[in-house]
Amino acid sequence: MSSAMTYAEVVSQVWKCWCSHNFSPNYTSVLTLHGMARHSRLCGDTAVLAQVREMLQPWILGEIKTCGGTFGYNVYRFGGNAAAWLWQQGELPEAAGTLCAAAGMLCHEHPRSEDGLFQKHLVPYNNYVWIDTVFGVCPFLLWVGKTSGQAEFVDEACRQMLGHHRRLFDAKLGIYHQAFNANNSGCLTPGHWGRGQGWAVFALAELADDVPPEHPDCQPLRALTQEVLAKVLPYQDDQGMWHQALEDFGSYPETSGTGLILYALGRGLANGSLDRGLFLPHYLRGLRALLRYVSLDGSVFNCCIGCLAPGYNGTVADYALHPWKLNDNHAFGPVLHAFGQAAELERKQMLPALADILRG
Repeated sequence: MSSAMTYAEVVSQVWKCWCSHNFSPNYTSVLTLHGMARHSRLCGDTAVLAQVREMLQPWILGEIKTCGGTFGYNVYRFGGNAAAWLWQQGELPEAAGTLCAAAGMLCHEHPRSEDGLFQKHLVPYNNYVWIDTVFGVCPFLLWVGKTSGQAEFVDEACRQMLGHHRRLFDAKLGIYHQAFNANNSGCLTPGHWGRGQGWAVFALAELADDVPPEHPDCQPLRALTQEVLAKVLPYQDDQGMWHQALEDFGSYPETSGTGLILYALGRGLANGSLDRGLFLPHYLRGLRALLRYVSLDGSVFNCCIGCLAPGYNGTVADYALHPWKLNDNHAFGPVLHAFGQAAELERKQMLPALADILRG
């Protein structure tokens, strides 16, 4: 990317590149649409906001019959986080019935593990719990619950987030395992995947900011978010990137995990919950580093392809060997979120211009 570009221009180029690929409906599409919905709404870009709303119409009308991802049939194909966030903002009122029905289907019908967590159901065994779930369902349930006034959905969002943390967080290393009982192993995947950490902190940041302050889980979630974000800082390399296998700096720098972590840091800096003295230097270094993997046409390099406990074991070596792909469908949403949040901070005069950051 050019050093003369703004945060918003980075977002625009990445969005155009994603649109040019015409990916099939997938949870990554939901992430990208959410990122652009949020950016366009907050910066007042009515034309792009209208474009996103129009793109979501087939989803909220039930015209998307299949959508990739564990929660494709009951959350993603109805627009997931993207539609729920826009509805919360008053921008998609026609989605109300669809989204409430989807949240009800998720809470009342989706298979659960022995400890009540939504489990990965497309396998012939039970109790397969993975961190990707919290990105897919926790913000969705929170926003649908708040907007509809149905407290059970807010409660479930908090329950799932805290439950997945208890099940998957490695207290010794301060980062998340991807899964429990992958391949019917009966144990945690031993390695720690970069994008998995990103999914977790993305969900934590949304809940910490949006759970009603009077809710009993609000303060625990806010404290947990601050703790987890502080513990991920040592895994950032000297250039500013987080890696495919978090504990292995010899694995490749990975853009989707880095983008999601930066988004969570940016949310915390924006709402004042994170100490600027501690977190801002890491945030600035991360933005500089991530931009090096985004080309002038919005293409994104070094994004891990789909990753379900690779090698069926999820060891550090398994993750390190799992390849990246130019413009993988996972690549765009995290970058949109990261630089969209940076643009919001700049508008609030809480962040220098991108050109100033790049000059160091």
